[in-house]
Amino acid sequence: MMDAATLQRIVGIVKSMTDAGMPREEVLENLRQMGVSEEELGGILKQAGMEAEAGGMTLAEGQRPGGAELVAEPLPPAHEEHFERLHATVGELNEKHDELAASVEDLATIKQDIEALKAEVSEIKPLLGAIKRLNENLVEINKKMLAKYGSQ
Repeated sequence: MMDAATLQRIVGIVKSMTDAGMPREEVLENLRQMGVSEEELGGILKQAGMEAEAGGMTLAEGQRPGGAELVAEPLPPAHEEHFERLHATVGELNEKHDELAASVEDLATIKQDIEALKAEVSEIKPLLGAIKRLNENLVEINKKMLAKYGSQ
């Protein structure tokens, strides 16, 4: 059993849910998800005005206390504008996501190209060393030939 302060907070929550036009079944489901026991539901609904005092009569879904039936009202223009802006923003985010995905694919391709270049450079380094040694040998040979034929 819950304490009086918690009970009053829950009754206040239930009243705000009913004032917002939430159907009875949805209110009950929310209370169950909050951990309210089945035994406590009746008392909370009674205190919140969702059950008539006499005979345990309950309100039909879609009705408010006092017998007024809920009518779906169109969204105010401010809300419609908000949803349009939200929709436009979501569209822009989707476009940016697609661009980002393409960029990531491009980066993956660039990474593969870099790895291929690294492999080629690794193969070229020993060849360049061999060419350097050949050039050094040729220079030595040329010096010797010049020394031999230059002295004659």
